[in-house]
Amino acid sequence: MSTTSPLGTAYLTNRVRKCLVLAYGADRAIGDQMAKPYHTVLFELYGEHHRNVYHDKKKCPAGKRIKPKHRRKGADHRERCKQCIDRDKS
Repeated sequence: MSTTSPLGTAYLTNRVRKCLVLAYGADRAIGDQMAKPYHTVLFELYGEHHRNVYHDKKKCPAGKRIKPKHRRKGADHRERCKQCIDRDKS
């Protein structure tokens, strides 16, 4: 089986991402609600809430307060933000 797709690697990346989202039970989050996981290391600016959590929802109130220039990619072995979890339920 070939590892390339006629649609290119962007197709494979999006397909894998959607499969992962579906596997974790957040199938409603595909689209504009889902964001790539991010966190901040500037706890002085954003408070202690951000010390041990990452965000993955674009509409998370706590995550929206983090300026893009202060964001770091990935979860960095942190727990998922409670407000992001609550957004799945609503």
